[in-house]
Amino acid sequence: MFRNMYTFETTKNRGFLFNSLTLSARNIAFLLAFLASLIYGVSFTVAKDVMPLYIKPFGFIFIRDLGATALFLVAGMFVK
Repeated sequence: MFRNMYTFETTKNRGFLFNSLTLSARNIAFLLAFLASLIYGVSFTVAKDVMPLYIKPFGFIFIRDLGATALFLVAGMFVK
């Protein structure tokens, strides 16, 4: 049976916040795209403030790549 993702479901085990939220694949994709754009925007804001005074561009890119590598390693632990 087709389940509409826009219906408001109430269950006893879920909290108030999650009563109207269904985590379908589409909603997860939107959430991850928003998170990626947020990280992208914050990265440029931090780079603008930090780069000329404290760190050179190559060092900033290196630190950003190390952070991305650590993030993928941690995320890879939860994927089969």
